[in-house]
Amino acid sequence: MIKNIVLSALGIAVVAAVVTPTFIGKATERDVKSLVEAIDKHPLYGAELKSYQRNWFNSHAVLTFTSELPETEEIAGDRKITLHSGDVTLDLQHGPVLTRYDAGLGTLSWQLTANDQSLRDALTWDADKPLYQAIGSVGITGRGVFRDEIADVSYQNKTQNFTFQISGLQGEGAFSREWSRYQGASGKLVFGIENEPVLLNNVAFETEFKGAMIDALTGGLLENNHLVTVENISSNSNTLAEGLRMMGSTELSEDGETIDVDFEQSIASVAVLSQVAKDLELKLSVDSIDSDFMKAYYQLGIATDGGDPEYQQEQIAALFEQHLDQLIAAKPKLSITELSGKFPDGDFNGKANVVLDEIDTLPSDGVSAEFWRNHLLGEGAIQVDKSLVESIVGLQLRSVLARQMPHMDVESDQFKSKVDQQVTQLISFYLQNGYLVDKNTEYESILEFREGGFLLNGNPIPLI
Repeated sequence: MIKNIVLSALGIAVVAAVVTPTFIGKATERDVKSLVEAIDKHPLYGAELKSYQRNWFNSHAVLTFTSELPETEEIAGDRKITLHSGDVTLDLQHGPVLTRYDAGLGTLSWQLTANDQSLRDALTWDADKPLYQAIGSVGITGRGVFRDEIADVSYQNKTQNFTFQISGLQGEGAFSREWSRYQGASGKLVFGIENEPVLLNNVAFETEFKGAMIDALTGGLLENNHLVTVENISSNSNTLAEGLRMMGSTELSEDGETIDVDFEQSIASVAVLSQVAKDLELKLSVDSIDSDFMKAYYQLGIATDGGDPEYQQEQIAALFEQHLDQLIAAKPKLSITELSGKFPDGDFNGKANVVLDEIDTLPSDGVSAEFWRNHLLGEGAIQVDKSLVESIVGLQLRSVLARQMPHMDVESDQFKSKVDQQVTQLISFYLQNGYLVDKNTEYESILEFREGGFLLNGNPIPLI
C-alpha cells in the first residue's frame, strides 16, 4: 500500500516536472509580449520584440529598446536624440525545476543581456563583460528576485565637449503583483564638460513602490519611497559638497482621492559664499493634492519632456484649469517643516506653510491673480544668529563697495573699517523699520500673507 502511494506520488511529480514547463512557457511568452507592448506605448521609450522562440523547457527572445532625450540647448533647441540599446537577449528556463541562471524551485529563471558590439562605436566598456546583465527568478508564489550589473562605461562627445563615465553599477531587486523594490550603487559617476567634469563618488539609491513593476515602467502613479545618497561631489579636485542625502515619498489617502508628497534633503557640508556650510536640512511636504490631477500632470510631463517650454506651460495651465474645482476641494497645503544649516559664523533655521482659505464658489469669469491673493494664507519664520547676519551683510557690502571704489585696497584697515561701520548702520536700519526683531543671540523675521497683503513682523509691506 505504502509502496503504491510512493510510486503514485513520484509519478505525479515526474508528470508535473515534464508537463508544467510548457504551460509556464506559454504564460511567460504572453507576459513578455504584454510588457514590451506596454513599454512601447510610453512617450519617451520604445520597445520591439524582434524574435521569440519557445521550446518545452526554455525560451529565447531578442529585443531592442530606445529612449528619447532632449539635446543640449546650444546645439538643437527643442530637438531630441534617440538612444538605442542594440540587440538585447532574453533567455528563460521554465519551472518548476530550475537549473540555470538562478537555480532552485520556481516558475521561471531568466537572464537578460545587453552586449551589442555595434554600441562600441559610441561607448567604451570592458571586453570581458556584457554592457548590462540581469539574472533573476520567479518563485512558486509569484514573488520574483533579481540582481543586475552595468559594466564600467565611458562616453565622449568631442563635438559638444561632453564626457560621461560610470564605474559600474551593481543592484538587486524583488517584486510581486502588489509591490516592487530595487537598490543599487556605483562607485563613481562623472559627467559634464570634458575639461571640468563633475565627479560623484559612491552613489547609492533605493526605491520601492506599491503596485506591479509594469505599472512603474509604464508611468503609473503609485505610492512610493525613494532614497539617493552621494558621499561627495567634486570638480577639478575641489570638493563642492559632502554627505548628500535625498528622500522622497508619495502616499495616497484611504479613498484614493488625494495624494501627499514629501521631500527631504540634507547635505553634511557644501561650499557657499566662500565658506563651508554644514548640516543643511530641508523638509518639504505638499499634502492633499487631487490624485486625478497628479496622474494627468505626470502623464503630461512625460509626453512633453524636452519639448517647447512655452507649449509645456500652456498645457500645464490648461490642465490646471481643467482640474481646478477638484484641486480646490482637496484643500492642498504646502509646508516647509525644516530649513536649517550651520555656517562658521552662526546657524539659521526656519519654517513656513501655505494653505487655501475657504472657497465656496469660483468666479464665473475665471480666477485671477487677485483671486488667489485674497484666498491664500501663508506664514513663515526664520531665526538667524546675529553673527551670521553680520557676516552676510558684510559680504554684500564688501562686494558693493569694491565695485564703487575699484582703486581701494579691499584688504586695507580703512576699507574693513568702512564696511564694519556700514554693517552696524544697515542692521540698525532693519531693526528700526521692523524688518528684523532682536531675540537676544538671534535676529528673527516672521512673514505672513493674508487678506491679499504681506505682514513682516506684524507690519504691512507693499506687494512687489
